[in-house]
Amino acid sequence: MHVCAEISPFHRDFLWLFTMCNIFVIACNRNVILCNKSVIFHTRLLTINAYNFARVNTSLKGKTMQERHTDYARYFRESEESCEKYYLSYLKEYTSLILKYDTRVLEVGCGLGGNLAPFARKGCDVSGVDIDPQSIDKAKDLFDKCGLNGTFTCCDIHDYKADCAFQLIMLHDAIEHIKEKKCLMARLRELLTEDGVLYIAFPAWCMPFGGHQQVARTKFVSRFPFIHLLPKGLFVWLLRRLGEPKVVVQDFLNIRQTRMSVQAFEELCNDMGLEIIHRRLYLINPHYEIKFGMKPRTLWRAISAIPYFRDFFSTSCHYLVRERKKNDS
Repeated sequence: MHVCAEISPFHRDFLWLFTMCNIFVIACNRNVILCNKSVIFHTRLLTINAYNFARVNTSLKGKTMQERHTDYARYFRESEESCEKYYLSYLKEYTSLILKYDTRVLEVGCGLGGNLAPFARKGCDVSGVDIDPQSIDKAKDLFDKCGLNGTFTCCDIHDYKADCAFQLIMLHDAIEHIKEKKCLMARLRELLTEDGVLYIAFPAWCMPFGGHQQVARTKFVSRFPFIHLLPKGLFVWLLRRLGEPKVVVQDFLNIRQTRMSVQAFEELCNDMGLEIIHRRLYLINPHYEIKFGMKPRTLWRAISAIPYFRDFFSTSCHYLVRERKKNDS
C-alpha cells in the first residue's frame, strides 16, 4: 500500500496496530466472513479505508472535533451548506415534493437547526424538535440572527404536539441513538401526511467511526478507526486505560446498544409497513466536503449489494421513505 509523505509518524505506527486489530475484529465477526481467504481481502480494504479516515481526522485546520462542535455558528453554517447542496437535490431528484411557502417540514433531533435553514429560506413552514434545551435555545438564536422563521420545541418526539401533519420529516444522525426504533417510526408515521416523505440518514455501525469515537476526549481514541468493533470487554478496558471519563465510556456503550446497520434499517422499514423510495450509501459523507475538503462519493454498486460487508464502507446511509401503498402490501 502506498503511504503518502504527509501522513504523520503517529499514524504510520498506528497502522500496524490497527491492522492486527482488524484481523482480530474480523475473526470475531464470523457472520461477515464467507471464507478464510476473505480475511486477507477484508483486512486490506478496511486498513486502506481506515488509513484515509485517519488522515481526514487530523485535518481539522487547528480545531479538535469537540472545538468544532462548540463553534455553534460555524457548525450551523456547515450543516446548512451540506443540506443546501446535497439533501435538497436528493429530494428533488427522487420525490415529487415541492418546497414552497405552505410545505411543512419537521426535523427530529434538529440540534442547532442548520439542516432546516435551506427549507426556511425557501419559505417552508419549518419546525425542529430536540431533547437538548441548549441546542433548542441556540437554534432559536441562530435562526433569529439569520432572519429566518422557524419553530423549535424542546421535548421528546412522543410528547410533541403538532397542529397538523408534515409533508417532510427529517431524521439525520439521530436514529442510531434511539433504543425503541419501532416506537419512533410509528410516531413519525403519525406525524406524516398520507403522501409525505421521511428522509432518514445515519452512519452504519461498522464504518470507521460508526461508534462516534471521533468525539472522545483523548486524541488516540478519537483518531482510531474501527476501535468500537473490538469486543465489549476489551473496548471498555482500553477506554479506561487511556483515561476516558466514565460518562464518555457510557456514551460509547449506549451507541453500541442502539447502533444501526443498513440491514437493520431496511428490515425496520419493512416491519413498519414503509416503502423505501431510494437508498444512497456514501463512501465519503457529504459533510466531509465542508469539514475536510473531500468530495462526497457514493459507495460502489458492487459493494452496496453485499449485506454486512457494505456497512464497513458506508460512512452515511441516506434513505427516502414513505408509507407503503395498500396495493403494494
